[in-house]
Amino acid sequence: MEETMMTYVKEEPQVLHKILDEFDYSGLAAHLPKQVKRLLILATGSSYNAALAAKYYIEKTAGIIVSIEEPFNFQHYGTIDETTDCILAISQSGKSTSTINVLEKVANSQIPIVALTNQPDSPLVQQAECLIDLNIGVEKVDYVTKGFSGTILNLFLFACAIGYQNQSITESELKDKQQELNRLIQALPDIIERSETYFSENEAKFTSYNRFVCIAYGANLGIAKEFETKFTETVRLPSAGYELEAYMHGPYLEAQKNHALFFLIDEQAISSRAFRLRNYIEQYVGTTITVVENDTKEAYDFSLKLNDLDPFILPLATVVLVQVWSYLTATANRQDLTIDPFPDFDAMLNSKLL
Repeated sequence: MEETMMTYVKEEPQVLHKILDEFDYSGLAAHLPKQVKRLLILATGSSYNAALAAKYYIEKTAGIIVSIEEPFNFQHYGTIDETTDCILAISQSGKSTSTINVLEKVANSQIPIVALTNQPDSPLVQQAECLIDLNIGVEKVDYVTKGFSGTILNLFLFACAIGYQNQSITESELKDKQQELNRLIQALPDIIERSETYFSENEAKFTSYNRFVCIAYGANLGIAKEFETKFTETVRLPSAGYELEAYMHGPYLEAQKNHALFFLIDEQAISSRAFRLRNYIEQYVGTTITVVENDTKEAYDFSLKLNDLDPFILPLATVVLVQVWSYLTATANRQDLTIDPFPDFDAMLNSKLL
């Protein structure tokens, strides 16, 4: 049977359990400074989005400050903060040209470099002192799904390792965090199944419009940006992801009846502002789809049905909806994702090592 994005989405619960069970805390700790206070993450594309989704969890759990930079821009224009004491380079394939090239710039800084990749023998790892194996198995489809989710979970566990080493969390708190992540992963099969059902019952909400916008805040901002990436890659219609407040400062002016707006809303206090925007803007667009953490008094379209979880780990759940709905929308629109419309792109632009 031909493997598709959905093949790998449905593997995610099993893969994430494997990552959770096999993460090498002691091996990582041996290569880290005794006290990490400032972390620089270098990543592009979906890896950047995953880092953005994990940023607040890392800062809260590890008690550190995290900066995220696009490798190409940082290589040519960036300056290394002298207080940075760890650099994390992310590339699922380990062949991202910009990420590999920027490491040549930061190598002279004498700051420890950690590589997070699914290819332990890749060029990226050769530039690093330490490897975190993404540990997701094979993913042949270019539009990454389990690789994205696996990156987020590895970043969460990376934060736990630093937090424990920094004494920001105790051994008991580390176990609590592992159990909390396990609870969320256990909920994923149900979320995947219900997301497919929701699409089949509301297909017109996804196929009747020619622009897609996702609005989020907090940790889910990374998922809004991954929405932009995934819908653009697969549905191949104009798509965007915005931070809640940023959307209100200009982008709302483009709202039209042929637009579909997606809202990712968790139970933090800021949710009331998100609902106010949704309630206002829905009269000016074709449709809105509101995803909530749990059942709420406000009107919503899809509930994750997750209770009493750290809102900073919710990206592991919300991204599943983005992955499922982008694939099903593309399929319904008869986009053949097995055909690469630009087969010579990497060779001509040198975006990845071949």
